[in-house]
Amino acid sequence: MSFQHKLVSEILKVAEDNSPRQNREGTSLVSISRGRGTKTNTPEHYEREDHLFEFMDEISKAIRGVRFVYKYAYERWVYMPGEPYPMGYIAFGDYRVNTAGDDRFVVCSRKIKNVRYAEYSDPYHMKMSNKLEPAVRNAKKFLSNYSPIEMAGVDRAEVRSKISETRELVTRKAGACAQDIGLGAVSSMERQEERGTLLNELRHLLNTDHEFVDARYSAKLRTMFESMEELDAHQNKQVNMNFVRGYQRLGKQAFDVVPVDEISSYRGTVREEVNRYTDDLPEDIAGRIAALSLMADKSYVEGVGYRVNESMFYVVR
Repeated sequence: MSFQHKLVSEILKVAEDNSPRQNREGTSLVSISRGRGTKTNTPEHYEREDHLFEFMDEISKAIRGVRFVYKYAYERWVYMPGEPYPMGYIAFGDYRVNTAGDDRFVVCSRKIKNVRYAEYSDPYHMKMSNKLEPAVRNAKKFLSNYSPIEMAGVDRAEVRSKISETRELVTRKAGACAQDIGLGAVSSMERQEERGTLLNELRHLLNTDHEFVDARYSAKLRTMFESMEELDAHQNKQVNMNFVRGYQRLGKQAFDVVPVDEISSYRGTVREEVNRYTDDLPEDIAGRIAALSLMADKSYVEGVGYRVNESMFYVVR
């Protein structure tokens, strides 16, 4: 299982809904039910809690400006205000698989690959230490903000899925139009060979203003051929996009733009290239962002792009 990326806005909303009470400085406490097998209001609970808070305090000294928010029990997300994604999360507990032992200080990050565990397991992205000092070093090393290039890769699969859904709708429409004139579903081979002799004859009759016995048949043929042309355009077109993130920098609106090539296919790649703009964002990009700003999060508009949230977009180029 690949690393599960979360938006800061999402983790804050979940924490608001799930954390039952607050500790000092507004950091959410553990659930009143059970936390990894330990009841609250017990010596074991308070000991774990104290270790977690000590871990948080030391990380705050090591990484200036970070904040923490409730995740679950003795787990806290770590994030930087103004950044769209959390750096990762920390915890105090025993997360080892197929063994049991003392609780440990844990750092979980997309940058960690703990090959002692399977890729689909949570510990694959964890560093664990039974001492505080090395745990803080792990936090400093592996907890970091996402780069623009990393951000561009997060929702690439989701955008590809949205494009595929649109193409599937066009394919179904073409099939339905073909059936509406008495033909079966049109296969890809038939499209490549100009839909066969029958379709060529029907096209010729239509183009020469032939009067069909059923007056509605002419309109149905035109609709079918239009749907086939639309299908050809979708099937043969590779979609390239720019990932765009808007943010405030030194009191001005700034934009990071990262090209994403062939996002509509599994071969799609994020370029190792970041273009930064302030007041000079290209008009075509600005226009598409304006259109997507009217849409809900996670919306895709054909020929325009995909909206992640109010500050991140994929726009067609």
